[in-house]
Amino acid sequence: MLPSILICVGAYLLGSVLFAELFARRRGIDLSQIGSGNPGATNAARAMGRRVGRYVLLLDFAKGAAVALLATYWFEELPRALAPFLCVLGHCYPFHRWPGGRAGGKGVATSLGVLLVCVPPAGLAALLTFGITKRQTGFTSLGSLLGAGAAVSVTLATYFFDLLPSLPMTLMTVGLFSLILWRHRTNIRRLREGTEPREGDTR
Repeated sequence: MLPSILICVGAYLLGSVLFAELFARRRGIDLSQIGSGNPGATNAARAMGRRVGRYVLLLDFAKGAAVALLATYWFEELPRALAPFLCVLGHCYPFHRWPGGRAGGKGVATSLGVLLVCVPPAGLAALLTFGITKRQTGFTSLGSLLGAGAAVSVTLATYFFDLLPSLPMTLMTVGLFSLILWRHRTNIRRLREGTEPREGDTR
């Protein structure tokens, strides 16, 4: 019981490490004043260049995958699903931002790392959908939303047809989809209004 609690707490704390924020601080940049103000890979690329954006993307992805791998090999079913979710939750709502009421990143890269380890078909569906959507439309946010939708659809389908995910993993995927949807609520509004910036736009 204690190891499971420790891994869940550790997963949340690791998720709370915002690599975009760390890179920005080293350069004396306040990400909240640039672009979307979000401490994620897309805004890091706007503020510090695509190379840094790629570093942030890989690191955010890696922390989700690392927690998922650790939980998969060391713990029983419930913490195996809960720990990765808490890692993404920590990325979206890190503890060090509570005092100011500020949120963190939007959880897309970290969720992808989790899904590719825990529910590979869902992760691949999300990655493929994201890539196609972003390439065709130029909207990172739309790719993220449709990718998350594809992931939860594949997970639910495989669960109901008894092909792969357990109930905890299915609930985890639904939770990740709900979290990503919530964190993109302003993007959804801007997409509807036609004011959402495309890739390369500095708005």
